[in-house]
Amino acid sequence: MKLYKFNIGDNPYEVKINSIQGVLAYVEVNGIEYEVDITGSGLETTPQPQGVQMPISTPTIQPQPSLPVQARQTGGQTAPPKSSAGANDITSPMPGIVHKINVSVGDTVKPNDTLIIIEAMKMENKINATKNGTIETIHVKEGDSILEGALLFSLASSLGG
Repeated sequence: MKLYKFNIGDNPYEVKINSIQGVLAYVEVNGIEYEVDITGSGLETTPQPQGVQMPISTPTIQPQPSLPVQARQTGGQTAPPKSSAGANDITSPMPGIVHKINVSVGDTVKPNDTLIIIEAMKMENKINATKNGTIETIHVKEGDSILEGALLFSLASSLGG
């Protein structure tokens, strides 16, 4: 398929040549399909036999050492197993980039406080506290690229959490 743009007078035309078979060209002009006789244009082609089957060769694939599914999806990097996070740790529910950290070490948080905003697939995702506590450690910084399950914060437990 070839695409041409023409201006005839002040009118623009977009012409796609979809195929040429012998003296017939199958074209679209501004989205409308036409069958055009091209005899004497120099564009004629000799008819090609239809329905000819060509043998297909299949390449040999060498087995590769297997990586865990998540490692294959992230180019060999794996997030720490989710079970390695302690009861007072907050981990990322998704891969992304740390856009903004809303808390500091020593801050007291309660459920639904927004702790961090992670950008994933051009969307900002708020990660909220799920229990009461005090921010003991912040494990990431703004601009960090993180994987799902990455450790974000460690909390010191507060009563009532």
